Amino acid sequence: MQNTGKTSLGLETNVASLLCYLPVCCFNIIYSIIVLVTEKANKVVRFHALQAIILAAVFLIVSFLLSALSVFFGRLLGALASMFGLLNYLLAAGYLVISVLCCVWAYQGRDFKLPVISELAEKYS
Repeated sequence: MQNTGKTSLGLETNVASLLCYLPVCCFNIIYSIIVLVTEKANKVVRFHALQAIILAAVFLIVSFLLSALSVFFGRLLGALASMFGLLNYLLAAGYLVISVLCCVWAYQGRDFKLPVISELAEKYS
């Protein structure tokens, strides 16, 4: 993928790609949706927007499941609930690290792909 030119929002491609992954108060999801709606020509930014949305969706779904398991097992065994709570914190830390790495790589213009997620993003972007 070529990472040059401007987007329809007037940003450089690398800056727009970085903003898709920026993990600040759901900004990445909102901005990525805006990009998917407005951007028709720049396939690189559309790819990063869709990859960021899928990454955030996977994180939110797994986090919700871990929280539900924590509540369910909290009724039965308190120690098991603590384990699921700890896994949820580790998942959040991992998501933060992956998001920051994606921000840096997108800004540098690297052609990186996250396993499984990138295949879906390429297919639908």
